[in-house]
Amino acid sequence: MALIRVFQRVLVDALDECDPSQREDVSSFIRSLTNSNIRLLVTGRPHCAVMFQSLQEVAVVCEILAAESDIENYIQRRLAGEAILSNVLKDQIV
Repeated sequence: MALIRVFQRVLVDALDECDPSQREDVSSFIRSLTNSNIRLLVTGRPHCAVMFQSLQEVAVVCEILAAESDIENYIQRRLAGEAILSNVLKDQIV
């Protein structure tokens, strides 16, 4: 914990990618950080909801979802670089 005292903010990204056998240890570690003056930002995909629920006592959980228009724009831009695919798939996907 001495090294952690150097940091004021910590980002734990992709919590959902944590090995299932280590999730409880990671969750306990994150909870232990809340006893300090460290501000945490933890991210993960929705399928990790059980782990996020266990952190709700020490954190605010905010679900962030992509807007349909964001997904549509992403697909259109990717297809724009693939002229052959774009002509065939554009009307079917978007």
